[in-house]
This record gives sequence, structure tokens and C-alpha cells, in this order.
Amino acid sequence: MSLFPSRAYFSSLKKPLRALRPLVAVTRASGVTWLAVPFYVVAARRDFGIADATTAWFVGAHVVGALVGNVVGGWMIDRHGSRRMILACVVVAALTPAVALLAPFAGWQILAVAAGLTGATTTGKAVGYESAVLELVPTRRRPSYVGTYAFLTLPVAFMPLLGGAIASASSYETLFGVTTAGLLGAVLAVWRWSEGASYPRQRTAVRRSRRWKLAGEDQR
Repeated sequence: MSLFPSRAYFSSLKKPLRALRPLVAVTRASGVTWLAVPFYVVAARRDFGIADATTAWFVGAHVVGALVGNVVGGWMIDRHGSRRMILACVVVAALTPAVALLAPFAGWQILAVAAGLTGATTTGKAVGYESAVLELVPTRRRPSYVGTYAFLTLPVAFMPLLGGAIASASSYETLFGVTTAGLLGAVLAVWRWSEGASYPRQRTAVRRSRRWKLAGEDQR
């Protein structure tokens, strides 16, 4: 048995690539949130001069948010499906950097709130995307599909580097504004994907009912 994948194995990945293309697109779009994720605490240290001990509040907020995101995310997937849960997470993620822009008026605590929301939405989206991948995957091909998905979404990992470049060239306020704008576009992309993927049978039934109605009017 060879330790390395064969040419036939790579050829067999064409089907996973086609099946995962829409999911990969929305994952990359919502990955814009990582532009700002590392910089809420950095902005608090620069703009408010918080002590080293105070940064623990940001870590704690992120961890608590992550715990809530896992639990609520799993519940929402059971009740409403992975696509609706991902959409909800992206909407909250779009509001998070906008909340951070209120820091000059509300103080550094609002940045800690943003860190907590980030923890909730990033873990919630992770649960949702993993569930969405498994919904597409034949049982025998799960390792191939999951590995292909992880590889194709790798560019998201470089978002913090781009966020740092934006902050260095301008300001954290600009970074949070750019992140908000990008995530608003991601909300639209995820909404279109969730509606298109979730209700094909319902849309087909609506189209059929319209055709029947038009046919009945023609007969009259």
C-alpha cells in the first residue's frame, strides 16, 4: 500500500470540488471576519492603555462566547438546519466590528463585548460549516471531502495578516469599518446560498402551481 495518494485519487477529487464549490465560496466570504478578530484587544491597549491583567477579560469573553456559540449553534442546526445557523452567525459577525466602532463613546468594555461576539460567531460558523460539509458527503468519502474543504478554505487563515496591514496603513477604526463592509457583502452571499440550497423542492412546487394557474386561465 502506497503512503502517498495516487493519480487516480486526485482524479476522484473532481466530484468533491464541484459539490463543495458553493460552500467554499461562502466560507471564504464570511472569513472576512478574521480581518479584525485579533485586533480588538490590541485596539483597547493602544487607545485606552488597559493593563496587562485587563486583557484577561478579552480572553475570558472570547472563551465564554465560544462555549455559547457551540451550544446554541448545535441547537440551531437541529431546529433550523446548518444553512440558517450559518446565516445567523454571519449577521451577528457583521454587527461585531460595527459594535467595536462605538469604543470611543462606550469605552474599552465594548471591545471586550466584540471579542465575546467573535468567539460565539467563529465557533458557531465552524460547527455550521462542518455540518454542511457532512450533509454533502457520501459516508465512504468523508475524509476526502473534509480534507478538500479544509484545503480550499485555507486562504481564510491569511486574513489576520491583511487586517494587520490595513491597521498599520490607516487605523483600527478603518479596519473595523472595512470588516463590517465586507461582512455585509458576506451576509448577502450566505443568504442567497442558504435560500438556494435549502428550498429547491419548495421553489419547484411554486413554479408548478403558477404554471397550473396560468394553464387554467388559458382554458377559460
